[in-house]
Amino acid sequence: MKSKTPFKNVFVISVVATLFVAVIAWGGFHDVLRVEIACAITFVVVFVSIYLLKVVQKDDPDVKPGQPRLK
Repeated sequence: MKSKTPFKNVFVISVVATLFVAVIAWGGFHDVLRVEIACAITFVVVFVSIYLLKVVQKDDPDVKPGQPRLK
């Protein structure tokens, strides 16, 4: 069964990762422009990565709950 991850959850995870990078970048750079660039790159990479994983996820109808996929 394909899980439906709401757009809001992907956005929240991206924001949390961005805040984490912002704190680390501020400690390393002390330059607002570099921190903003690091945050922007982090947000885009995390958001696109999670969204692509969500889109590419394959639905396997032969898998039964509680049974291993490999035999």
